[in-house]
Amino acid sequence: QHITKADALVMVAAVADFRPSATTDSKIKKSTGGLDKIDLIENPDILREVVDLKKPNFSIIGFAAETGDTKQSALDYALTKLANKGVDALVLNQVGKDLGFESDENAVTIVSPHFSTITVETTSKEKIAETVCNVVKSLSLLINK
Repeated sequence: QHITKADALVMVAAVADFRPSATTDSKIKKSTGGLDKIDLIENPDILREVVDLKKPNFSIIGFAAETGDTKQSALDYALTKLANKGVDALVLNQVGKDLGFESDENAVTIVSPHFSTITVETTSKEKIAETVCNVVKSLSLLINK
């Protein structure tokens, strides 16, 4: 409901892609044999749902924590996510050793259909936040033309 009163939305929370399909009301104890496996189900795509509510002159910036693999690089996955989600910009957190989580520093790549890719080399998270704020301002000017 609050989205209709805003000019931009920056979705920075890293919601897990999957969650356990079943929960319990109490702790699963080792003494009862524990678990053989945990079945997972896909979480709703909150960012995609918000994009579906998007109004004109409104920008949405998403974040993606990605790793590359043998099929694609982290950037390739981010570009696919950018296209599939319909956001105005996507901030790629290429997570790994000493970057992303549990670190005071990070390096990001910001991709958008509205401007050239921005690469922010390893720096403080405060500097990255400044860059993201500048992207929000720039998108506001571009989208509100």
